[in-house]
Order: sequence, then structure tokens, then C-alpha cells
Amino acid sequence: MKTMLMGVLCVMCLAGILVLVGCENQAQTGALVGGGLGAGGGAIIDHRHPAQGAVIGGVVGGLAGYIIGNEQDKARAAAYVPPPVVVQPPPQPVVVQQPPPAVYVEQRPYAPGPGYVWVDGYWAWNGYQYVWQRGYWAAPPEPTVIWVQPRYEHYDRGYRYTPGYWRR
Repeated sequence: MKTMLMGVLCVMCLAGILVLVGCENQAQTGALVGGGLGAGGGAIIDHRHPAQGAVIGGVVGGLAGYIIGNEQDKARAAAYVPPPVVVQPPPQPVVVQQPPPAVYVEQRPYAPGPGYVWVDGYWAWNGYQYVWQRGYWAAPPEPTVIWVQPRYEHYDRGYRYTPGYWRR
């Protein structure tokens, strides 16, 4: 039984470390790692009833890890400084021969405050190749504007890439 619990602990810790790399949600990572460490510690400490110790330790560790990770998420959101935005006329499309790569799936962090708009990540054309622009929270330059995502339209000579912009 103890060997099985140690195996579960190792798998949870490994999964937590893998999730931690590149993960922007520290609450989830903290809960996973804390739960794994708590379960392992509880099973070792309560050697007469390792399963009960693992459950109690896992719950306490997971909760503590979630709380600590959630505080880190909130601190990161509070420290965020959005890029400046400007209302501009719609940009002219650019003809590109190849299609954009597949869009990355990004995890949306907490909004830095009320009124912010999430701008999804997208592939921008820099004249030679597509370059990934990460998603970000932006404060609209005026309350009545909306963000128009970049577009890629297929037509007979290739693709028309139209960059994103703020529209009145």
C-alpha cells in the first residue's frame, strides 16, 4: 500500500512540475503539487493508517497550494501593465502566400481590473514570416470602441492578412 501511495505521489509531483512549466495559472499548479506532497507526507506520517493520512494530507496540501497559487495569480494580475492602445482606421490588408500556422491555445490570466478587454493571441505577418503575438489584457482607449481581431482571408492569389485594430 505504501509503495502505491509513493507512486501516486511521484506521478502527481511530476505532473505538477510539468504543468508548472509554461503554466500561467499558479492556483491549479499549487493545488496539484500541494495535494501530491500532502498525500505523500500524510501517508508517511500516519504509518498505521497510510490511506487516511494520504487523503487528509492531500486535501490539506491541495488547499494550501491552491491558496498560495491563487495569491500569486492575483499579484501577477495587479502588476500587469497593458500596452498602450490607439484608435485607428482599419488597416490595409497585406497579401501573403502561405496560410498562418495553427493558433496557440493560451490560458487567460486574471484581468488587471474592471473594463479591460482580452485581446486573443494571433499570428502577425512581419513582411517575411508569421510571428506569434501573445494574448493580453488591454484598456480600450475609449469606452465605446471594440477590438477587431486580425483576419486571414483565403482568395485565389494567397491570403489577405488584415491586422487587428480598435473600431469606433
